[in-house]
This record gives sequence, structure tokens and C-alpha cells, in this order.
Amino acid sequence: MLQRRFCNRNNLAVAASAFGAFMVFAAVLERVAFDARVLPGITVAGIDASGFTEARLRSALDVRAGHIEQRVFRAHVGPVVLMATAADLGVRVDVPTTVQAARYAGRSGSLRVLVVGGSLGAKVLNECLPRALALLDMAERPMVTHQTGQANFESVQAAYAEVGVAAQVLPFIDDMATQ
Repeated sequence: MLQRRFCNRNNLAVAASAFGAFMVFAAVLERVAFDARVLPGITVAGIDASGFTEARLRSALDVRAGHIEQRVFRAHVGPVVLMATAADLGVRVDVPTTVQAARYAGRSGSLRVLVVGGSLGAKVLNECLPRALALLDMAERPMVTHQTGQANFESVQAAYAEVGVAAQVLPFIDDMATQ
């Protein structure tokens, strides 16, 4: 009875609209926070590029590329020692392409959503979000991690299963940064 009151068609439409607005907000927030920056956790040629702008990474890679291209290779053929730099052998570091690859690394795949709630807002999220997500085409659904609290864990897990929405449902998350 209580579930019907919270999860009627109007509330589902509102929840779906609110979720859509949240997804747009999250995308804009990511865009603002890392606009023209490399996402955290990206390493290029031994350089932790997390948060680097394209210009800063290009500068760091230009220095690294210079070292790589000037590295001397030696080959011993009997008594003869052949020496050549990587550049002499035609080895070049394509810095612009490497910068672009680093800049867009980690930006593919589904949007990831972490659902946490408190007080009465958690009840609405726990009851309505699985059904609201079911209204989205499977290709548009985000990867969902939903923290429920121990008391609601089984019912929320069942709600996602009932509507056929894949979600990682957890009673508590010890380290949100890993989610």
C-alpha cells in the first residue's frame, strides 16, 4: 500500500525526470571539473597525468619524447659497435596523438551513478529509482551502485531484480572513492 502511494505513475515520471536532470547535472559537473583536463588515474610514459591540462601534458611529454628520441642504441657485431639514436632509426613520439588519447581515456562507457540517501529522501530513492531506471532503454541506463543501509538492503535488491535493472546494491560502502 505504502509503495503504491510513493511509486504511482506521477511520482515515477517525476523521479525519471529528476534522475535525467541529475544525469545532465553530473555530466556538466564532470565537464566543468575536468574540462580540457586528463581524468584522475591516467599515467602516460611514467608521468601521472591526473588533472593535467592538454598544454601541461604536451609540455611534459615533449621533454620525455626528447629523451626517448635521443636515446642511443648500441649493437655489437663482432668487433664493430654500431650506435644510433632512436630518432636516427626513425622512432618518433607522436605527442599530439598521445595527449589526445590521454585526455579522452576513461571517458567511454556508461555513466556511473552512486546512489546514497538519508532520512525520507532515501525511502523515495529506494522505492522509486529502480522503476524509474526501468523506463530507460537498456543502452541508456547508467551503471548503478546503490547504498541502501542494512535495513533496506534486501528489499532494494529485490526491487531492482523485479524490474530487470542491473545494479550493485550494497548495505554500506566503506570507501566511496572506489565506487
